[in-house]
Amino acid sequence: MRMIMHISPLFFALALVASPATATDSGEELPPVRVASVEITGVGGVERQRIIRSLGLNPGAELGERKISAAMERIVRHFADRGYPFCTAGLTGLDLAEDGRAVVSFTVDRGRFVRLGEVNIRTGRTRPDILRRLTGLAPGEPYSERTVERARGRLLASGLFRRVDSVRINRGRSEALADIALEAEEFPGSRIEAALGTGGGNSRGIAGLVSLRMNNLFGTARTASLNWRRPAVDWQSLEVGYREPWLAGFPLAVEFSFSQQVRDSLFSQTGAEVALDAEMGDRFRAGLGVVYSSVSPGSETWTAAESSRLWAVSGRAVWSNILPPVNPSEGFRIAAAGSIGNRRVSGVDSREVRATVDGELYRRIGLAHHVAALSGGVSLVSRGDGTPGEIPWHARIPVGGTLAGGVPVRGHPEETTRAVRSAWLGIEYRLLTGDTGRLFVFYDLAVIEQASQQTGSWRTSALHGIGGGIQAGTRLGLLEIAVAVDPERGPGEGRVHVRLAESF
Repeated sequence: MRMIMHISPLFFALALVASPATATDSGEELPPVRVASVEITGVGGVERQRIIRSLGLNPGAELGERKISAAMERIVRHFADRGYPFCTAGLTGLDLAEDGRAVVSFTVDRGRFVRLGEVNIRTGRTRPDILRRLTGLAPGEPYSERTVERARGRLLASGLFRRVDSVRINRGRSEALADIALEAEEFPGSRIEAALGTGGGNSRGIAGLVSLRMNNLFGTARTASLNWRRPAVDWQSLEVGYREPWLAGFPLAVEFSFSQQVRDSLFSQTGAEVALDAEMGDRFRAGLGVVYSSVSPGSETWTAAESSRLWAVSGRAVWSNILPPVNPSEGFRIAAAGSIGNRRVSGVDSREVRATVDGELYRRIGLAHHVAALSGGVSLVSRGDGTPGEIPWHARIPVGGTLAGGVPVRGHPEETTRAVRSAWLGIEYRLLTGDTGRLFVFYDLAVIEQASQQTGSWRTSALHGIGGGIQAGTRLGLLEIAVAVDPERGPGEGRVHVRLAESF
């Protein structure tokens, strides 16, 4: 991006006389130089007044080096957003009056007006038509620096690219055109992840997951995923998903998902969802969908099982600026998801509402490699006028809305974290050891509310988890090992979590 600002020798005189206080030979301090008015040559009419109001140099304001530099940058950006990327601005006058105020004069040379010419984006495998859709840049429109920077941000927000370089401006086929060029480094096309969790005491048993995600299929920005999970010895789940980024050429993404859970001899649950979502800016995404779910009891009699069918409307929204996703040091994510629909249980209809709100926040502490990570949220499920005790165990939401391997309360198997209502908080300190590596310690807390199957009365309990671990890049992939303990039960019933992820 080319922005030129010219600073005349008057600027250096200004730096001397416009300090907060200037001492005389007698030791007295003179008042700082303040603005009397601002003049701009090379611009006229209403536009000149609009620019002057945006400079922050109002009458009576103190002058200083930073304010002058910021004012010239605002002038250049004003024209760069309106078809003049080669605009120059300079400080050409500083007339001091006896009262210590100054008339500040700028001169502007807009340069030539240009339109957008060719857009050259160098990537690995992403198709040119996909890049045009992602950026939204159309040759022939007036050049706008803000629009070009937003296009660069959309490339990063798409999740397809690890890095997008700054935009370079080149002369087009004629003086009236400006070509832009940039290079983008893509993330690997696929990612496979495996995790295991095991522990002693009441936590005995192995939980695990295998996840495969294929991004940017054939350079088209399409995504497919497969997740297999084993929360307990007699409990398995499978999820398959596919995402089409543009529906019939419109900027709407459509997602299809299928899921199945089977708990041997207790229950089986099959679900499907079709959803539409759209990006609203570089950070916000929202969508609506339709959900179907069917539950059947197992071969054994179990009071918490049921036979039911659910049709519901779902909604979700995500606001996030976390980059990079592997080892973030700054940023936030806020997500909300829910559904409302009709569930028929043994011929009786009832309204079912499910909702989860969660978020993450990352902040540097002092030096760049010290990071505080906070996470938390709330969730609930309800059914019409029925009592909470009538909601069976399989229909309750795991703390955090997760399933097998992602439970926010580390040190507890998911068996113990399903609730009708819950709230959770995670506090983690991270010492970053590289782009992907870190050491960390954490404390997790969840408050869950359950209800008795017999009386329907509420029972509140708290779950705690403390521990630490390490994440590092290895020849096999990104390896994470964490040890978590429930402080009320001691290390004998702690759990060990091992996760390995590799991109290819």
